[in-house]
Amino acid sequence: MKKILINISILVCFVVVISCAGNQMNTVVPAKITADVGFCSLADKHLSDMCNADRAGNTYCCAVDALTATGKNFTEACEDIELNGVINLNAQCLSKVASCGDIDACTGSNK
Repeated sequence: MKKILINISILVCFVVVISCAGNQMNTVVPAKITADVGFCSLADKHLSDMCNADRAGNTYCCAVDALTATGKNFTEACEDIELNGVINLNAQCLSKVASCGDIDACTGSNK
């Protein structure tokens, strides 16, 4: 449960940062990261399928695939994050993970 809350918090923070980024003047814009936007919907479907296959065993996939606090689904949040180039969720990797435990290896985050 702690993992789920941490990852949901991370995703919400990214969405908040992205939505606030446009309101600042004279900020240094980081170099754009190559976007995996084309894989966001595939990653969403894959994580959703894994969640639905075993909700009890794949709670981490279910949490990642849940709606964000702003009501966006994973695909929408992923595309926003990728297009803003702030971070790379590595949606291509997420679209192929063998288990929910591999999510953090794709995104480079710690459980």
